[in-house]
Amino acid sequence: MADIIVFKTTESYAIMRPAPDSALSTQQTGQKDVPPGVAFWIIDDTALPADEVDAWELTLGEASGTGGTYHVT
Repeated sequence: MADIIVFKTTESYAIMRPAPDSALSTQQTGQKDVPPGVAFWIIDDTALPADEVDAWELTLGEASGTGGTYHVT
């Protein structure tokens, strides 16, 4: 079980796995690496459907964040 980032592209969904040795949290990774202005969701990888990604109809609820919003502090 691991947190992954899911976001919708123009044609399908994309899945992003943060690097295990990253100093950034999953939230920060999504803010940094998801395309700017695109909503993303952080979910447990066991919650993904087993079907082909093109057949997914996900109900994800409120987004976890938006891409392009990470700022180094």
